[in-house]
Amino acid sequence: GYDVDERIYDDMLDMLTDLNAEYLHYSIISVYISSADQQEIMNDRIDDYIAMGMTEEEANEEVKKSVQMPGTSEHETGLCFDISSEGMYILNDEVATYETNIWLAENSYRYGFILRYPKDKETITGITYEPWHFRYVGKEAALFMHKNDLTLEEFHQLIK
Repeated sequence: GYDVDERIYDDMLDMLTDLNAEYLHYSIISVYISSADQQEIMNDRIDDYIAMGMTEEEANEEVKKSVQMPGTSEHETGLCFDISSEGMYILNDEVATYETNIWLAENSYRYGFILRYPKDKETITGITYEPWHFRYVGKEAALFMHKNDLTLEEFHQLIK
């Protein structure tokens, strides 16, 4: 019932089936997001920060740490998804402690996925830690990146 790129469908389904086989249940928070919806998300977050007392410029800078600009979000590709334990819809660092997300962080590479924005790699990715955001890169690339503790940025730099 979610929109994803057809290239990830079978591997994503296999991963989620195996996750359930471990008696770990999940909630998909988001998958494909259009550019227009991405703009709306960004605007809403900016408004929230302004309501907390930030200037518009400060709010824009803060939002850029966790929300991609429309036209640049991985969600617009259909190659990623946000996931958490069943019934848990608030995305924060606590997600990393849920058994579902621990299993995904340890096993997603076997299905061609990577934890896209890992902890302690924010300066490389330019995005804050997101233990819920998984991105499809293919099984071969995911295995290599997992073995060498690489982000997608580091992997791209290496293969250039």
